[in-house]
Amino acid sequence: MNRFEEMQASHEEMETIRNRAKDIVLEAKTSYRDELYKIRNDRMLSEEGKAQAQEKLHLKYQDAFLGAMLEVQDKAKAAAEKTIDLATQIILEDPEKPTETEISLFQQKLNDLKTSILLAPDSERGVESLKAFVEETSDPYLAKQIQAEFHDMAASIVKDGSAAEKVKLNDLYTRLKSKSMTDEQKRAETLKGLATARKNSDLLLDGGVHHNAIKELLGPETAMYANKPHQYFDRMINEQN
Repeated sequence: MNRFEEMQASHEEMETIRNRAKDIVLEAKTSYRDELYKIRNDRMLSEEGKAQAQEKLHLKYQDAFLGAMLEVQDKAKAAAEKTIDLATQIILEDPEKPTETEISLFQQKLNDLKTSILLAPDSERGVESLKAFVEETSDPYLAKQIQAEFHDMAASIVKDGSAAEKVKLNDLYTRLKSKSMTDEQKRAETLKGLATARKNSDLLLDGGVHHNAIKELLGPETAMYANKPHQYFDRMINEQN
């Protein structure tokens, strides 16, 4: 498995783990109600005994549920961090080099471009020359070389240019950044953004179906800690000390 495949697998693992949170809710809902039914219909227990058994059952499931959510949260966060790390490595990789001949020809054209921009009669002509060169460059490695020189070339143009030229140059630079990335790097950038957003996001949508199910089943306190189980167990430790 190469780095790209490992990144994709890590992202899929993150989503699989996060989806597990909803299954935990449904499993808790089924088993809790089954045990609660048995307690309520146990003829050997007094009303007081039933109340005590129900309270014990509630605490048992609260701890079990939040413990399971804590495990899911930690594993999902670890998978997200791994995805982000691998994606960053891929994004920072240099694209594959073309042949030395292609690089030499490109460098000669780039030098000609820099001279033509410097001697352009007006900023608009300079923008058009740069745009044409960027558009005809399709190799990511070569596009990255233009990106490295873009600041100096743009500075020559905007020196006497208008705001309109700056807008065009900004759009052109955005296009150039895309061209300087391989398809794998573009995918890595997308997955990095998704994993970053998911890293610290709630496992259960607040007020959503599954969150409300836990609130109804185990009460508002359990629901409050569903997306922050670490806080619950930290509180338990502090109360015991």
